[in-house]
Amino acid sequence: MRLDELQPAQIDQIRLDSRNYLFQYGQWMALGLLLGARDRNTSNWVWAHGEKRLAMIDNEDCLQVPAIQEFHAGIDRIIADRASIKSSGPTVRPGSLLAAGLRRIQKRYRARRNEIDGSLAARAFASTYRSPFMDLTPKDLVETVFSSLT
Repeated sequence: MRLDELQPAQIDQIRLDSRNYLFQYGQWMALGLLLGARDRNTSNWVWAHGEKRLAMIDNEDCLQVPAIQEFHAGIDRIIADRASIKSSGPTVRPGSLLAAGLRRIQKRYRARRNEIDGSLAARAFASTYRSPFMDLTPKDLVETVFSSLT
């Protein structure tokens, strides 16, 4: 079900155990920032309750100038208070869950950076694309994202 279609009781269920949601959201956020995904409103996310799985959908607006603020809606819809995540920081829950997801994808990208960058360069529509987030270490990505959560 799309995030914008979730009922209050369903949101409450996710909030009761937000570990899966925040960790997955951090992973998708990192990928979206790397690939310049825009238009990240709540209708462009799907949550599968039974599997506790999050998916980022409707990705035709990729390879754009990425913006962290594009990803605030998915945090606001479920967690309702970005400031609480920022104030907890990236080492204490709930912020540590989001940070762990961000770090995981950034580490994976950096491990395969040459392959991924080569794949982008080999496609005419993506050959000139470069996200500023591609040059960040996992730690720097987390710090950058957390600094923008207000």
